[in-house]
Amino acid sequence: MLKVRSIQEDVPTLQRYYWPPCYRSGGIAADLRSFIRLTAAEQRAELAARRRNPDLHDAFVNNALGTLYGYVYGYHDSPLYLRTDDELEARLLSAKLELEREFLDHFLRPKPAPAGITLQDGCSYLR
Repeated sequence: MLKVRSIQEDVPTLQRYYWPPCYRSGGIAADLRSFIRLTAAEQRAELAARRRNPDLHDAFVNNALGTLYGYVYGYHDSPLYLRTDDELEARLLSAKLELEREFLDHFLRPKPAPAGITLQDGCSYLR
């Protein structure tokens, strides 16, 4: 059970200003709402299909993770700010796993490090 009144009132004076500044949630975007209803395998297939249009793919991954991290960190823009919904939370966290994998494996588009270089050259390359 959330003690909402206590959470809202027991805040030291300097912490009453919300950070980061953001608007309250307007709900879950339609494309993310559809995505979280899919199974994990269906989500992977959906993300693979979206990769055919890199701009739309990247926008979806970025916006979806923004919504999910708002939920994870309890920000005002979370779709579940100060409330609970077990089914929705399970779906959000499952989608988060698939989207983070997509982010690391495809969104960032990492390039392989050059082969056959010294440790010093490797450090210089990474800088």
